[in-house]
Amino acid sequence: MTPFGKLEDKSLKSLLLEACEAAIEDAGSPKIYAVFIGNYMGGSVYHQEILGAIVANDLGLGTVPTAKVEGACASGGIALRQAYVGILSGEYETVLVAGAEKMKHISTAEITAAINTAMDNESNEKHAG
Repeated sequence: MTPFGKLEDKSLKSLLLEACEAAIEDAGSPKIYAVFIGNYMGGSVYHQEILGAIVANDLGLGTVPTAKVEGACASGGIALRQAYVGILSGEYETVLVAGAEKMKHISTAEITAAINTAMDNESNEKHAG
């Protein structure tokens, strides 16, 4: 886990890599068979998708399957579930899973608009707040 805060000198990617490097080291540097990253706003706020592939590449994990999964506030939990199912099925032995968001670098109005993309546009949910 990385520290919480504004961390203006760190990007979403750098925080994600820092957490992943620490997790791998903490686990004894096992061979990683797949990577699942939970993230909601990487595309809309950072204009950066494919975080799973970026992590695998930057950590030198080779050609392992990767995915960025999105489910608003449940993104990290969904990533963990996908890894768990992959291990239970016997497809993977060890999986790197991380969840990451960085929202303090843009205005409250911009973050609120990004968060609101999780609301149902065709119901009163978005308007009721």
